[in-house]
Amino acid sequence: MKVKLDQYEKNIDKKSGQYVMITEKKKKVIETIIENSRSKSKNINIRISDSDLNKIKEKSLKEGLPYQTLITGFIHKYVTEGFIEESQIHKVAKALLK
Repeated sequence: MKVKLDQYEKNIDKKSGQYVMITEKKKKVIETIIENSRSKSKNINIRISDSDLNKIKEKSLKEGLPYQTLITGFIHKYVTEGFIEESQIHKVAKALLK
């Protein structure tokens, strides 16, 4: 059975065999990303309340992830992007709509 591609998918398929030159700057960024992904993880020990750990485990089940992976994701997001409280988003949205 042949799958019908939409225009977006056709463009991807058309360009999939083409070689695209990248700048040295972009190449260095890509190499840095690859190198950072290869860096070894460090084990740490933390103390956490039973109730917090149980809530994290519940959320991890809903997400379909091991709870350790979920915790690692929290930490990574915090150090790279920072967390934004949902209530802050609502306050900003309300202010913009006024």
